[in-house]
Parts: sequence; structure tokens; C-alpha cells
Amino acid sequence: MHKALKRTGSVVGAALLALVATTAAAGVAEASYDSCPYGKVCLFTGADGSGSRWVAPDCGMEALPSGIANRAVSARTYGNSIDMYYSTVVPSLVYVESVGQFYTKNLQHPGQADTIFVNC
Repeated sequence: MHKALKRTGSVVGAALLALVATTAAAGVAEASYDSCPYGKVCLFTGADGSGSRWVAPDCGMEALPSGIANRAVSARTYGNSIDMYYSTVVPSLVYVESVGQFYTKNLQHPGQADTIFVNC
């Protein structure tokens, strides 16, 4: 009887471990252009919408957070165009490039912008 319980416990333990591993793998997804919510602007750290994704919270000027500042390589604009800039020592912004409405593209100047303006 004791061996049967031990064997059953091992089977249940293995099943739970497999379930946890499957759930963890399902929760980790590569970013893609398709992961950008409709109506939003998304920047990605990798080419072709890969890598980490950042979603602009609103319209207007936005200093990019450290995870995406000077690291954006591709963009998807789902309705709003953006202008991209980098900051200089003197408090001013230097234009980098623009991405039009409803565009999906690799940036012409990847890894240079630390500020964006979302046109609404």
C-alpha cells in the first residue's frame, strides 16, 4: 500500500510539474507587430516587431523609459503618427525620424531616439 501511494504521488508530482512548465512557457511570448493593441503606438527592441515591446500611454510628448530609450529598432503605428527625437546636453531635442499613421517598419535610425511625440 505504501509503495502504491508513493508511486501515485510521483505521478501526480510529475503531472503538476508538466502543467506548471506548460503554463510558464505559454505566458512568455515573443513580441510581434500583431501584439500591438489597435489604436496604439508600439516600439520594439528588435527588427520586424521582435524583442521587447513598449506601448505609448497617450498622445503628446513622451520621454521613453530606460528599457526602450535608445534601443527602439522597429515600430508599429496603429492610427497615430509619431515623431522621434533624442535629447542633448542643452535641454533641447534633435529630430531623428517620423513614422506615419498605420505603419509597420524597421526604423531608419535604430537605437537613437529617447523621446517621441505621438500625434493625435
